[in-house]
Amino acid sequence: MYLKILSTNILRIMQDKKITQEQLSIKSGISVPYLSEIGRNIANPSIKSIEAIADALEVPLPSLFQINDIELSELAAESGNEIKTHLPKGYQAVYLILTDIQAFEAKRWDKDNKKKLIK
Repeated sequence: MYLKILSTNILRIMQDKKITQEQLSIKSGISVPYLSEIGRNIANPSIKSIEAIADALEVPLPSLFQINDIELSELAAESGNEIKTHLPKGYQAVYLILTDIQAFEAKRWDKDNKKKLIK
């Protein structure tokens, strides 16, 4: 399951930054065939390799493990288990790209919802 999250995030970031596997290979020191295996969920990369990829993509390492573009139901079906989150039913964490105004509003909603969850 975590390999699916990792590969999806790597591919999304590469696409966002318009980076090819060859460019990522040069920046990270990881071979193109191995990067391809990671992208296809075949390889089980070490933390050192994941760190090299994060550095090459210029993103924090934890961002490669955030559930962003994958539906929890898809992960549950793939893993054969129900995916448990730290959030109660009816809440979900999402990754969004927003305008400044939208981000301002979303942060207000986030703050309000966090207050509700603490009660």
